[in-house]
Amino acid sequence: MAFSFFLDFFERVMEQLSLDHPGRSFCFTMDNLNIHHSPILLLAIRERGHRLLFRASYWSVDGPMEYVFNTLHVFLLEYFRKLEDLDDLGAALDQIIGTTDNFRNYFLNVGFLDN
Repeated sequence: MAFSFFLDFFERVMEQLSLDHPGRSFCFTMDNLNIHHSPILLLAIRERGHRLLFRASYWSVDGPMEYVFNTLHVFLLEYFRKLEDLDDLGAALDQIIGTTDNFRNYFLNVGFLDN
């Protein structure tokens, strides 16, 4: 059931991309979650002419960005079942980013310099 919902959402996103950007291919970036490696999903992406890039396993220098992605992901879960297309996704992300505290501390915490 969860995979079906995920695949259906992904199909809607790719359909919207093809309507908004005819003939253009995209590269989807995903983490290494098991569901992202599904042969059905990979085939659906490739059949539409898109590519897929899996993010590397966690590495400390990437830590701040992983924290940012994780923060966005956690808040995005609250919207997930309401998302129908890319406009909904963009609006949700705008809302999340607009109400989330500055991500600056994520980078300071792991040793980036404060300019």
